[in-house]
Amino acid sequence: MRERIKRLWCGMSGVFARDQRAPESGNKKLPGPLKVYENADFTMQLKARFMYYLSVTSIGIVTFITSYSYFIQLTGEGYGGLNYPVLLSETVGIAIFLGCLILLKKGYYALASHFLLSAALILIWIVMIVDRGDAVSRLDSLVMIVPILSMIPLVVSRYKQVILLYVAANIIMLFLFMKLFRYQLAIPDFAVADYLADMSMALIFIGISVYNIFRINKASLERAEADIEERRKAEDALSFQKSLLEAQSEASSDGILVVDGEGRMISWNSRFRELWGIPNHILASGSDQSALRYIMEKLRDSDAFICRVQYLYEHPEEKSSDEIFLADGRIFDRYSSPVRGKDGQYLGRVWYFRDITGKKEAEDENNRLIEQLAQSQRMESIGRLAGGIAHDFNNLLTAISGNVDLSLIDLKKGRSPENHLTDAKSAAVSAATLTRQLLAFSRKQIIEPRVMDLVKMVSRSKNMLERIIGENIQLLIESKSHRAMIKSDPGQIEQIIVNLAVNARDAMPQGGTLTIETGEVILGDDYVRQHPYTISGRYITLSVSDTGIGIPGEIREHLFEPFFTTKPKGKGTGLGLATTYGAVKQNGGFIEVDSEPGQGSVFIIYLPRVESEEEDEGKSQPPDNPPVGGNETILLVEDDDMVRNFATNILERLGYNIISCNTAESALEKSREYSGNIHILVTDVVLPGMNGKTLADAIVKQRQGIKVLFTSGYNENIIVHHGVLDEGIQFIGKPYTMDSLARKIREIMDGV
Repeated sequence: MRERIKRLWCGMSGVFARDQRAPESGNKKLPGPLKVYENADFTMQLKARFMYYLSVTSIGIVTFITSYSYFIQLTGEGYGGLNYPVLLSETVGIAIFLGCLILLKKGYYALASHFLLSAALILIWIVMIVDRGDAVSRLDSLVMIVPILSMIPLVVSRYKQVILLYVAANIIMLFLFMKLFRYQLAIPDFAVADYLADMSMALIFIGISVYNIFRINKASLERAEADIEERRKAEDALSFQKSLLEAQSEASSDGILVVDGEGRMISWNSRFRELWGIPNHILASGSDQSALRYIMEKLRDSDAFICRVQYLYEHPEEKSSDEIFLADGRIFDRYSSPVRGKDGQYLGRVWYFRDITGKKEAEDENNRLIEQLAQSQRMESIGRLAGGIAHDFNNLLTAISGNVDLSLIDLKKGRSPENHLTDAKSAAVSAATLTRQLLAFSRKQIIEPRVMDLVKMVSRSKNMLERIIGENIQLLIESKSHRAMIKSDPGQIEQIIVNLAVNARDAMPQGGTLTIETGEVILGDDYVRQHPYTISGRYITLSVSDTGIGIPGEIREHLFEPFFTTKPKGKGTGLGLATTYGAVKQNGGFIEVDSEPGQGSVFIIYLPRVESEEEDEGKSQPPDNPPVGGNETILLVEDDDMVRNFATNILERLGYNIISCNTAESALEKSREYSGNIHILVTDVVLPGMNGKTLADAIVKQRQGIKVLFTSGYNENIIVHHGVLDEGIQFIGKPYTMDSLARKIREIMDGV
């Protein structure tokens, strides 16, 4: 009970502490004396405004009544002079209202409101008591005054229970008044009782009504306060977001421009103004046309710029990213994105501009340095290649020329030069092998691919590989599929297998295991993204692994460079893996290496799989019997004198009639002049002036049915494309021997 009384008293007293003052800033709509409530909540401002106007109005009314009372009491008849108690009470009332205004101005709203209500209630009842009028007239006044006093708590109290306390106080004062002045009322007791009952019921009814109005009004005010607070928070959040976006925009290194749906500029940051140097008066005008005209003067290609802008305004759904070049040499990265509302409505567009001039210059410098490094590495590789070729060819030329000199000496002394000539020929064969390896590395070797089964090819190579690797190395051949169909040159595939086997053998000087495995894989897009040198699809794999010493990382980077070798002098040429790499590439595949020191090595070759299940028929091996000549006429075209003389001597000894030419033009002329039948044209592909293919086409037009044999020292894209002979082309590579040339011509003439 004590706590409930305390709580009610707190509601009535308003807790007169200093912390009940309203904050000191605020709403300029409040009257001047109420500036202290400018930052108060909505309800407090309403109450303070009410109490202010109530006090001001009451001062005016009481002042007027007091003055009127003085005048009437001094001049009127029957008053018997001034009623000093009443006049004093009215003067005290004015002082009460002034005190209320002072408390309001200082921010003590609760104290001011309860002081006004309590003092006014007490003062009115005192006036009723000391008034010299009859009791009945004073009772009539009570009918008007008491309800008015009962309404005041509606805006004074924090708690609705206080209203009931004020009603009870008025009822008590009413009964007290009737007890004091009962003797002046010439009416029966039952009438007094009815009057008191009616007045009490009226006050109770008014109290209940005010109580409910207060409750409803307070709930509405609280809802309004909540709505206002929510809106204020939303406005604060929006203001914060706006300030944050403005700060981010200003802190951005990009120039940012925002335009509305009509293309008018509505926002920009200082970086945008700085990048373009647009004067403030143009930006302030918001005219996009003025800004565009200014910007276009700074561009290298203003037409392309304005076309892009117009296109994006016509296609508001699109984003855009491009580079623009300014006349002063700067380069801007331009990005644009549409701005849309919640319903998807197009509201405008945001443009971002970033100066990437420094970045581009750094990229260009970096690319230049990379190119310099690559050029340096290329020159290093070329130097190593040239040194390796010079070394090997000088050795071979020494052997050839030395044995020729010895043969000449033997001939002068009447001895047989056969042994020396045999050694010279062996050196020449080695030179031819060296050039074939170089051509394979450079992918200029002419190949004749055919459909073949890699599983069978590896199986057929087993005996040869066992002889090459030696007895201390175990050879394992495995296959994950029954067939592995590829389209490749059989000679090159055999060369790849042998090269990798030899390389593995040299990596296992103490013996070990060499495993050759074939399989099939499908490379998807994920694998290709991680290995950019590959193409997605189905592949046949050839895996060659060993249990050798492994390869360090710094050596793996140079594995496929020609003449790069870590083997002792005289143990390797440095062309094996380079040749393998070139052959794999020429057959449309790629190669991967996985190796760590002491962990062995794995070379995996990927070759495109073909759908055919049948192997192409290979050419039969040439017979061992001597080559057969003939009596046909051959038009021989070769610009190199030594090669031409060599071929002429061979063919004439075999019985052929030779028309020898050193240029295509002379060949055409001799063909026109020769009246007899020319059976075959043997021409070099690369000739000064007209090439061999063009010459052949012209000769074929002159002489219907003539056959053609091309010769060349390397793959020139005239009769060969991607290393593969064009269909129907007959070809013999240089260097050729007497036997190979004679057999090739005879095959063509006989239609073999």
